[in-house]
Amino acid sequence: MRAAAALLVLLTGCRDEPSTPLPEIEGDGAAFEFAGPPPRSSPDVPRIARDLRPENLVLEPDPEPPVALPDGLRVRVVTWNLWDGNTTDPETAGAVLAALRPDLVALQEVPASYVERIAAVAGMPGVESDGFGDNAVLARVPLDDATAVPLRHGKGFVRATVTLDGLPVAFYGAHIHWDLKGSRQALELAREHLGGDPSPRLILAGDFNDEHYSPQNRVLEALLTDALTAAGVYPGQRISWPATGFDGREGSQLIDLVFFRGEPPPIVVAADVINLRPAPSDHKPVVVDLLFPRDPSRGFDRDPLAVRRDPLRVLPADLPPNLLRDPGAEEGGTGWRLTDGALAQRGPRRQQSPRSGQALFTGYPASPWGRTGPVSGGAQLVRLDDRAALIDAGRAELLAAGWSATGYRLLTDGELSSNAVVPYDDGEMVVELLDARREVVGRVMSGRRDTLDWHPWAAAMPVPPGTRAARFRWISHRKPWDGRGSDAVFDDLYLGLRALEAPHARLGGNLLGDGGAEGGGLDGWTVRGWALVGDLRPEGPWGHLEYAPWTYSGARMFAAGPGAERGVVRRRAEMSRTIALGPGEERALRWGGHVRTLYGGADITISLEILEADGRVWGRLTRASWAAEWTRIESLTRIPAGAAAVRFVLEATFAEADDAAFADELFVHPERAPAVQVAR
Repeated sequence: MRAAAALLVLLTGCRDEPSTPLPEIEGDGAAFEFAGPPPRSSPDVPRIARDLRPENLVLEPDPEPPVALPDGLRVRVVTWNLWDGNTTDPETAGAVLAALRPDLVALQEVPASYVERIAAVAGMPGVESDGFGDNAVLARVPLDDATAVPLRHGKGFVRATVTLDGLPVAFYGAHIHWDLKGSRQALELAREHLGGDPSPRLILAGDFNDEHYSPQNRVLEALLTDALTAAGVYPGQRISWPATGFDGREGSQLIDLVFFRGEPPPIVVAADVINLRPAPSDHKPVVVDLLFPRDPSRGFDRDPLAVRRDPLRVLPADLPPNLLRDPGAEEGGTGWRLTDGALAQRGPRRQQSPRSGQALFTGYPASPWGRTGPVSGGAQLVRLDDRAALIDAGRAELLAAGWSATGYRLLTDGELSSNAVVPYDDGEMVVELLDARREVVGRVMSGRRDTLDWHPWAAAMPVPPGTRAARFRWISHRKPWDGRGSDAVFDDLYLGLRALEAPHARLGGNLLGDGGAEGGGLDGWTVRGWALVGDLRPEGPWGHLEYAPWTYSGARMFAAGPGAERGVVRRRAEMSRTIALGPGEERALRWGGHVRTLYGGADITISLEILEADGRVWGRLTRASWAAEWTRIESLTRIPAGAAAVRFVLEATFAEADDAAFADELFVHPERAPAVQVAR
């Protein structure tokens, strides 16, 4: 229950665990171990200070300054599809809601017999269900004017007025379909109900079976604002369905949403998708915190969180010149190395038109010979030798940006249209830093995205000394369920180098070398139970899956499972790599990676062991996750004087024979230790 308690503190401030057992909730997972005093050694061998403990070495990776929010009406909303109660009971569902402490809840696919019991366990006296379908709304206060409304084209919603802290809020809990049926229902909901509602504060929450940028959600977003989009959470970054596994019949999607309308508008304070173990449903609960102005005639002067949500916030106003040749494909791909059928294409590609100009980059088209390769893309190498002095002084920062989207199959019926909801092709942008030997010393990536319209990505990357080139890559990943082409598209790509006034903290490249497994080897690793697996490859203990695992980035990843080694059943897998530390000033290491499980039943840990000069482990710091979606683990650790080496350890333990663990883009970056230590 450690992680569950951590989330209670994070979301509610409550430190008491509920009396009803909760599924475990994904939290920080940090743990520290102390190996005891080092062994005796000769006086001339450096030793780590005896009064130091591992937890004193942990620094805040990138602390955000506190933000002062204006006074207003704070409303926490939860939406959750309970899958008809197939894998949970009302007591468990109610206990999860009690832990999240919402003001308003929208439930979908909730059995009628569950509703009153869920409300009682959650401590929510306001209850209304539709009685004819699968919707229910709950509130921490009684409901006014609660009404269940069926839609003529199927599905329906529940509407109620809720008075919170003396202010009325119109609350809708809805469930609509996908494809053309969903578009009809979205149009009816918007035109005949939402559009005529005069409420100054309106919230719509539910399962919409499609994502931001989809045709049916555009209908809703013409009237309302998607809170997750406003909070900077986009499709491809988080998953609300399915709760476990990789893809389902409609892919991996962010379809459990909270929309709002405010006159004046509220501030989206927080938005999150909650991982639970064991998963009580095939959907995850989504939690959104909104802050409405108390006075409808006067809005907030500004949104203090807006700058943190801007995807392009890392780019300076005075942008350095673009180092890329033909960044928008207008010259037919001049300067790019296009591989595996990738194209610089003029005109539209599968509902996507060039974002600017007349051309775009895209993966291979549908081909008469039935091409089935999963990856195609383009790469451009930019030499940085003329900036060597600036780079080696630690005063260079690489800026990267670009726009991506994915093509999709369009369904039409007269003037009505919808995207066909399947596992979409997805795309990513990757920037690699290379040394004089053209070996990769650093990598930053957008992660794989499948947004249905142009969406930006940007990154700022400190350039470690010794870097002599950068390579910008765009990659289109084909999902075979979405046609014969590889339909991710890219435009307006950018790569620039900025001179910094003071040196950055990065002292060198990734000490793990190929932490993304892209080289196809395990040289330098001690391995027991882990293996290299290609993108969308069915081999391994997950071979029975209809939808094979996909990487976080690139063409390969590390994978482990109880039966991964030719039928050998293992309950634990481990791989490690020892890194010698040379003499020098006190430093820090930024370490971690991206990990996920298949079903949430396995545990994955990334640890950093600090070794004495005689090879003994002085201390061990561990970060853990079990989430069934790609999750970034990161820690920043000060390395004490006397440490001779560190060991990076990736471990997985399995409670179930059919679960599996995956890891990608592992890293250990040396940094200059900050002057002020901030213990966690």
